[in-house]
Amino acid sequence: MLLLAAGCLLVAVYTSRWVRPAPGEAGRQSTPVAVLTLVERPVGTPVVAVAMPGATLTPTAYILAAEPSPEATPTITPTPAPTVDYGREGATGRVQIPVLGIDQVIVPVPWRIQYVNGQPVAQWDTIDGAAAHNLGSAPLGGPGNTVLTGHTRGNGQGEFQNLWDLEAGQEVVIWDSIGRQFTYLVESVLKVQEVGASLEERQKNAQYMMPTQDTRLTLITCWPEWVYTHRIIVIARPL
Repeated sequence: MLLLAAGCLLVAVYTSRWVRPAPGEAGRQSTPVAVLTLVERPVGTPVVAVAMPGATLTPTAYILAAEPSPEATPTITPTPAPTVDYGREGATGRVQIPVLGIDQVIVPVPWRIQYVNGQPVAQWDTIDGAAAHNLGSAPLGGPGNTVLTGHTRGNGQGEFQNLWDLEAGQEVVIWDSIGRQFTYLVESVLKVQEVGASLEERQKNAQYMMPTQDTRLTLITCWPEWVYTHRIIVIARPL
């Protein structure tokens, strides 16, 4: 059992295999198998991965013998949308859960691959004083599965403190970098065991972080305080 007084980190463990392409074929990567677990790791690791576990990493194809264009193609520079200043460097949004009194800025967090006993491990950073938006999940507001994670702390000051008290039908509101508001209604609140669970159970738990065809908001924290043997997973749907 791993005891983390300050909170917990979320990790997806998965296996993958790169297959050398035959002549004329693209390379492919086998479908990763993800597992959530606990690990202690510092915040601030730079991004070195380019896709979320569950996505296919496709090699870049280069055209070696292309015909030259007869005329130069003009470059169009789009006008950037105005961004909202959320009062914290790197913040790209905000999340509020009115019934719990939660009001946190959202900061994107990267993940990288490390090897533990030869096993590829995708590790997401966590962040203090903000909700973490897992890079590789859907953008704020969707489409797809937008994953936000936050700490639970024994002092009652976690960013996603008391997430387990949410009930179906209660609201979660997020804003994106340009101030658009998205309101979700809680559909389900799940409590899943991680520490001491079988590999199959942990792989099943990790599927809640994977990409989806529908639009949803997934909130994740650790439970109970001081022990963190379980995950609280809240799934909310757009209003």
